Amino acid sequence: MVRAKDWKSLGQWFKSTSRQKGLYNIYMASSNLNMIVKYSKVHLNIKSFHPKLFEKALNKILNKTAALNLKTSKSISLPTKIQRYTVLRSPHIDKKSREQFEIKHYKKLLVIYFNPENSFEVANIQYIINYINNSLSGCQLNITYLNK
Repeated sequence: MVRAKDWKSLGQWFKSTSRQKGLYNIYMASSNLNMIVKYSKVHLNIKSFHPKLFEKALNKILNKTAALNLKTSKSISLPTKIQRYTVLRSPHIDKKSREQFEIKHYKKLLVIYFNPENSFEVANIQYIINYINNSLSGCQLNITYLNK
């Protein structure tokens, strides 16, 4: 428990502790600035081959988290991975005649913050994870829970 008298000292405190403990804990100040609440994170890595399904799934998740009043980061775009394949058109002749195909892997990261001591927020996180597992089609999902 750390007491902060103003936002400037809170910022200095956060910088000093984030170097020591890594970036696993996010500290948010309460309205009266007398106590600091420790937040845990859930990372949602979403991958897909189809960009329209991908955006639709991401919008579903963002709308549901907003409806449950959970704190989220903006969706962080990760690099699109492109795999290219070159194939001979004919198996016998025309070695110079080739076709090229590519597969694009679209990826985004979404971070949801919650207080692990608040049972209501934990229930909302469990609800969100069940909702995502049952409603996303055409997307691959990797869920990581960080609490240190």
